[in-house]
Amino acid sequence: MGQIASRFSGLFIRPTANLRAADDEDPEQQLTFANAAGSYFGSHFLMCGGRFDLAKPEAFLFGENSDLDLLGSRSFPYASPLGSDEVHPLHLLINIRKESVKFVNDPILYRLEFVLDADCPCFVQIHFNARELYQDGEIQFAYRNKRVSCSDRFHFDTGSEQIFNNFTFDPSKWDLADLTYSGGLYFPVVVVIQTDGIDRAQMQSTMCTVTSDSSHALILKPLRQKIACDVLTLIKCRPFGPWSVS
Repeated sequence: MGQIASRFSGLFIRPTANLRAADDEDPEQQLTFANAAGSYFGSHFLMCGGRFDLAKPEAFLFGENSDLDLLGSRSFPYASPLGSDEVHPLHLLINIRKESVKFVNDPILYRLEFVLDADCPCFVQIHFNARELYQDGEIQFAYRNKRVSCSDRFHFDTGSEQIFNNFTFDPSKWDLADLTYSGGLYFPVVVVIQTDGIDRAQMQSTMCTVTSDSSHALILKPLRQKIACDVLTLIKCRPFGPWSVS
């Protein structure tokens, strides 16, 4: 369940350090949902085939209003939907299991590790201090320091429960303060998985921060997940909060 916005008709990822003049502005000043007051949502939402009324249309039901800025800066007002309300399933071909994303001590360096599922060939790429940028029908990545900072692409074939542990992180090359998320659109670590070799590309990004424990070992903590699929961008949420299975 998430707020949905159509942002592109074709999709592929391209890192960029040279943006249009409009994008040279501080993106934090372009925030809409977090900085403005008002009602953004309708009187109800649809989930699992049911209709649920909203008591507070001005609030995002499944998170903070600031989460919605991750969907892009589509200008208001939105056009009213045509016809009756409908719920359509999404056919997702790729997935990173959020709860599996972590650093593994190795022993001075750290390996980034997680579990992924893919119904088609795909690749994984890691971006640092980055944010997504929708421009000219593409998803690009912009970087806080204006310099491209990303890993190589790591390719995977079709398969479920595949282990990614191909990337080694060297903490000596970073200031921990630069890897701690404190709000805004730039995230310290963005793990991206994208389909490869299919007509309608899909992408999922997992946005993370880096913290440390009492022994000063680094911990990679996933914060948000976002999907670009079928000309839509969506934030992945757990509408019923944390849960466990015994």
